[in-house]
Amino acid sequence: MTATLQWFGTATWRLEVHDTVIWLDAYINRSPAAPPLPYRADDVDRADYILIGHSHFDHIADAGLVAGNTGATVIGSELSCEIVRDEGIPAERTIVSSGGEELDLGPVRVTTFPSLHGFNGLKEWPDPQGRDRRARVAAMRASQPELAEASLAHMNNVPEKQRNDGGPLAYVLEWASFRLFWHDTPGMVRDSWKAAAARGPIDLALLSAAAAFSTPNIDGEPVDDGAVPFVTGMTSLLRPATVVMNHHDDWCPPVTFHLDEEHFRPGIEDQGSTLRVIGTGEIIALE
Repeated sequence: MTATLQWFGTATWRLEVHDTVIWLDAYINRSPAAPPLPYRADDVDRADYILIGHSHFDHIADAGLVAGNTGATVIGSELSCEIVRDEGIPAERTIVSSGGEELDLGPVRVTTFPSLHGFNGLKEWPDPQGRDRRARVAAMRASQPELAEASLAHMNNVPEKQRNDGGPLAYVLEWASFRLFWHDTPGMVRDSWKAAAARGPIDLALLSAAAAFSTPNIDGEPVDDGAVPFVTGMTSLLRPATVVMNHHDDWCPPVTFHLDEEHFRPGIEDQGSTLRVIGTGEIIALE
């Protein structure tokens, strides 16, 4: 059974398994300062299902638009489903999950798990040049003032409901002999990760490591050492054959910055997994 995966930056992916198209998150019309994507949300013409990891705008902003244009069913927390219903998606095309559900989405079996969000604002992490947010904003305002203001407005002008996480979820997707794990925020419930691993060997794990203002969260406790040990810890529990990073990119500069994947390689490979680095828009075959 053929399957492909395409990254749209942040934690948004387009998964196609045989004839079924499943979007993981739906944040496509990003900040104008972010690296370009293959196309905009308005141009998405195929989606059977949209899985939402949590309800923040950088994960759900375009779910209602895509579902409205394609007829897709949206799966996520109560708040995530409420957000798209507010945008005109019929209730019968939403499925509320709180973790623990098993769903058959065409050829793909999906299991949901309770997750956690990272601690936003607990600590500001400096970028690779040692700059804080104020310094990055000042630099962009000096060099590209109009782009800086547009990018800051993109982050600041967010609907109130999309400022709440709604109760994050992690997902395992299985088809044929392939097993994929995905989550979209640097938070982890150890028991959920262990339960995901117990379903059988994970071929690919899409692991989140947001930078700038989010401190990783394990069972409600902050990981003060940062994203690298957090991702290493997730890898040690999941033991996937391959790890691909998500939500580590510069999705809304100058507020955000890119975390170099190579910083994560030693910890991941120490756990016996392979780190694969892909770029936005890249399509990979899953075998």
